[in-house]
Amino acid sequence: MKGLSVYRLFLIAVLCGGFFVGLAGLSGSAAAASPYNIVYDLITDYSEAKSLDQAVILNSDIYIRLMVDGQPGGNIDRVEWFLDDDLYRDDDLKPPYDLTYMPGALKFAGWDEYGQHTVTARLIYNDGSQEDVMAGFIVTDGSTPEPEPEPEPSDGPYILVFATDRNYENALALDGGSIEEADVWIRLNIDQAPAQTIARVEWYLDDALYRDDDLKAPYDLTYMPNALRFNDWGGLGEHTVTAMVVYGDGLAGDRQGHRNRH
Repeated sequence: MKGLSVYRLFLIAVLCGGFFVGLAGLSGSAAAASPYNIVYDLITDYSEAKSLDQAVILNSDIYIRLMVDGQPGGNIDRVEWFLDDDLYRDDDLKPPYDLTYMPGALKFAGWDEYGQHTVTARLIYNDGSQEDVMAGFIVTDGSTPEPEPEPEPSDGPYILVFATDRNYENALALDGGSIEEADVWIRLNIDQAPAQTIARVEWYLDDALYRDDDLKAPYDLTYMPNALRFNDWGGLGEHTVTAMVVYGDGLAGDRQGHRNRH
């Protein structure tokens, strides 16, 4: 008699609130655009300014400025600047808002080491409220980086996607994605029909069972048309969503296969 077993495919998607991810809001600009952007340049007039977030900078002295689109900063009392979470200056009282006291640059010697760094501009408004604008970047010595590891073979034609509209018109890959305090819809997309019949999909949020009765496509984390509310995450930071695909031939208790995870 054939033994009973379960074929479960784990698909892990990570929403990182840390370096590079989550610093500039929702990937793909699906969230409301912020009027603020931290830029850098190698010269004082910012004629070649580029966004600092996700930049790679070759051990250079640089100028860093908070750009304000549309000049909505009339109610800003001051800007406090943080370098790698350490207070750098707290007396930037009027635009243009610069990390350093102009015309001085941020000297390369000021960076503790090569690698990942962050700059945060904390806007203090006249009413006492605050807003942080953060940029993460890499300082390098120009050496050739280690090659990226070869990706592991895919366990199937699946991908977890998220969107801020229930029609998934702006859907993006969830793995490595970033969400800025937004309600989202999450779906398991299937590029082609799998070899086995899918009996159901079980959904886990941060390893806790969220629902186990997703029986037919499209496979959604939430009961449509409801979104996953931001408060359901339990806080900012890194989270995981797992879609456990359970295969079967339609006969109760006669599911077979093996377990994979990536």
